[in-house]
Amino acid sequence: MKPDDSQNIRPVSLHSTFACGRMEIPAFSDHQDDRPGGIDAWVLILTLRGRGLVDCDGETRSVGRGDAILIPPYIPHRYVHAPDRRWVHLWYYFQPRDDWQSLMEWSGRCGKLRWTAPAAESPDRLEMDLDKLERAGLGVLDEDNEGGPLAESFTMNRLEYLLLTIRALSGEDAVSGLDERAARALSLINPALTVPFLAGRVFLSESRFAHLFKEQTGLSPGAAIERARIRHAARLLLFTGMSIGMISDQCCFSDSGYFSRCFKKITGFSPLQYRQAENPPPVR
Repeated sequence: MKPDDSQNIRPVSLHSTFACGRMEIPAFSDHQDDRPGGIDAWVLILTLRGRGLVDCDGETRSVGRGDAILIPPYIPHRYVHAPDRRWVHLWYYFQPRDDWQSLMEWSGRCGKLRWTAPAAESPDRLEMDLDKLERAGLGVLDEDNEGGPLAESFTMNRLEYLLLTIRALSGEDAVSGLDERAARALSLINPALTVPFLAGRVFLSESRFAHLFKEQTGLSPGAAIERARIRHAARLLLFTGMSIGMISDQCCFSDSGYFSRCFKKITGFSPLQYRQAENPPPVR
């Protein structure tokens, strides 16, 4: 069901580098966290007890004890407890340090959502790993409550330790399948960016960056940015009452005619058809 079209759905703004907390949702509660515009930060969810359901940009994954979920910025998401099950989880909203990208390249994917879990080979080892993961997760909350002039630095160090622990216990390879520069560029892409900007952020010439990015992802940088713009436009079409011209401008297209042609090329729908469709497909 679409939100009220009379209100524009905007991303939740963190207004800080970091926020965290512990949430326990009882089995028969109707509580849910629903962010149709996403949030302007990365979201990490670590399940301690029970079971939850995380919907990210149209893809849903069930999570249990030890499961960790990462949601990139500006991606629509919603999470609730599983039917008749309580759900206890830790949540973290953060802006990652530049050198964290490899820690966040998890192989488990469900649409835009990334997930991983401990990969111990025996029940005893799994229990030890789950306890270690919980201690690391709660340590971030403890540090965040300490206060003081260096509180943010200590908290971010604790969060980095948690990400390291998650990666080590999951058995993820130390190096992701993508070249680190291509992976970083992918993590940065949003509708407002340009190819020269991305090339500069990974310290490559524009031509070298374009060659590397296409070799690693199968898309040119320009095509990847265009696809990000279309994904954002699709969300605005579904969750706001903005006109097609306004959406075209907000998604950085030169004119609404060009926007409509690009949108149909990628989705198979005109913008108006997509907005009126009963079950429009998510844009990949």
